[in-house]
Amino acid sequence: MTRVLRAAGMAAPISVPGPTAWGPIAVAAHDQGYDQGYAQGLLDGRAQGRRDLSHLGDELRLAVTTCLTAIEEARRALLTRVMDVAELLVTTVLRHQPDTATAGLLVRVREALDGLDPGPTDLAVHPDLVASVTDLVAEQGLPVTVGTDASLALGEFRITAEWASAEATWQHYVEAAREAVALHVAALAHVEP
Repeated sequence: MTRVLRAAGMAAPISVPGPTAWGPIAVAAHDQGYDQGYAQGLLDGRAQGRRDLSHLGDELRLAVTTCLTAIEEARRALLTRVMDVAELLVTTVLRHQPDTATAGLLVRVREALDGLDPGPTDLAVHPDLVASVTDLVAEQGLPVTVGTDASLALGEFRITAEWASAEATWQHYVEAAREAVALHVAALAHVEP
């Protein structure tokens, strides 16, 4: 024991002498047994370390596989939600895409006018549609003054009344679609996967 402690750089608290009857053969056998035991202990320790390392490697592989599986599931869920939002955006935009024909424009103008208070109302349309819209407004007896606005695209209009206004532009429709998508995404954020 004293030799083991000294080999480790420690001072032995108690010196344990071998039996006085030991001769050189017994001391040599003791030393040989010690060396063999030490070597076997190293081999056993290394073998146990390899087994532990192998087991740790298996656990690490399992943990990494679990993480990668969770990431893949989250990616698939995200793609599904992105596709849902994209589908919502497309259907919203297509469903509310303005009709550029004069008759379709007038239907939307009438819907907008129904939401406004009666009174003097100005309707601005693209310059190419002023004549045809003026004729249709006169045919239907709508109390609307038709004007031109070069900033409006075909199919767009702007209504201005005394107390309110309405706008039907592509930008307005896109903003409405964005708002619908934002509401949909907010609703999805509150749903557990």
